[in-house]
Formats: sequence, C-alpha cells, structure tokens
Amino acid sequence: MKYKALWCLFILCLLGNVTLFSEGYFYKDAKVYLDYAYHCFLQENWQDAYFYAERGVNNDASLSDLWYIMALSADALGKKKYVIVNNLERSLKIDSWLIFDKSKAVLALAKNYLQTNNVDVAKKCLDAISSQYFNEKRLLQIEIAYLEKDVFSARKYVAEMANFSKEGIEAINIFL
Repeated sequence: MKYKALWCLFILCLLGNVTLFSEGYFYKDAKVYLDYAYHCFLQENWQDAYFYAERGVNNDASLSDLWYIMALSADALGKKKYVIVNNLERSLKIDSWLIFDKSKAVLALAKNYLQTNNVDVAKKCLDAISSQYFNEKRLLQIEIAYLEKDVFSARKYVAEMANFSKEGIEAINIFL
C-alpha cells in the first residue's frame, strides 16, 4: 500500500512534467532569444537579429514577434521574397504579439505583396490595417493607384494625407 501511494505520486509528477512540456516548455528560452533579437533589430544588426529570432523559433514557434523580426531582417539582408512573405504570414497566423503590433506585420506583408506584383492581395491586406497607421496605409494605396494608372484615386489619397497630418504634406512631394 505504501509503495502504491509513492508510485501514484511519481506518476502524477511525471504527467505534470509532460503537460508542462506540451504547453511550451521552451517558451522562456524563446523569450530570451526574442529579447536578443529585438535588441539587434533596434541596432539594425540584421544578421544577428535574424540569427537570434531563428533560434527563438527553434525553441518555441508560438511568438509572432520572432517571425516578424526574421521577416524584416531577411528583407534587410536581401533574402528571397518568399522567405519574407512566409515569415510574415506565419507571424499573422500565430497572432501572439509581445513587442510589435499586428498591423505593422500586415503593412510589411502588403508592401512585400506589392513588390511581387500581387496587387489584389496587397489591397486585401490594407483593408485589415487599423487607422493608427493611416499614413503608411495611404502611401501604399497611392502606390497601388499609380501602378493601376488610377491617377484620380492617387491624388485623392494624397489630398487625404495632406489634410490628416504633416507627414501627408511631405508625401505630396513624393508622388506629385
């Protein structure tokens, strides 16, 4: 009887550890790598940012910020667009943000779709962006309008930006 109780306690402890493992045992390690990657990201040390973000993903792929840093670092390092787009899509699919904002990832994804001439997909991405990023969204809409040779819409977007903020007035110099 005495040994049965000890055996049951051992089994319960073992099951407790298995549960912890399935819930992301390496999550803390991934967060440490996220801190390193973010620090390198802020210093525009793209190689190390990518390295640490990749290490973090290898420990626990449930942090969107790691995928986002990998995508932006890959872009800065000149990696293939499909790598960048794949990492951005993964960050959005996971949707678990600690540092960055989901709308920033959507903006980056829209930019990359635009650079690969996926204009329709870029437009759909822009629909999901919050008003907090009004200027960035409008700049991409202006670029899309010019690509589609819709000068009227482009000028309308520029005028809206000029009315909205000081940065919008600067955009007029870029597009007009």
